[in-house]
Amino acid sequence: MSDPARLVLVADDHPDSRAVFRAILEHHGRSVLDVCDGEACLRVARERRPDVIVLDLRMPAITGWDVALHLKRDPVTAGIPLLAVTASAFPEDHARALEAGCSRVLVKPVGVRELLASVDELLG
Repeated sequence: MSDPARLVLVADDHPDSRAVFRAILEHHGRSVLDVCDGEACLRVARERRPDVIVLDLRMPAITGWDVALHLKRDPVTAGIPLLAVTASAFPEDHARALEAGCSRVLVKPVGVRELLASVDELLG
């Protein structure tokens, strides 16, 4: 893995998903922040400027798609790579995430190796 000090922001409205992603990433040397909704994701992304964001697409109020659009339009956060995660297997949902600015889309349940490889790829 690359620099373990890199910061990953996990945004997911399901506490179990956040806990699993956090445990995997921290076990493999990543620093992790997690938030439970799109509004908090936007705020924390601007304040902390994480190196990558793991973003659930189906969150209430502000969806992951909308979060991605906001992040990519903001000069402060536009360069942060986005890894979309979703329970949806619909190709149109994946295409919409990529159009909104996500670099990759993973389908839940996400495997450990798949998550780590995707995060590392986005970190460069």
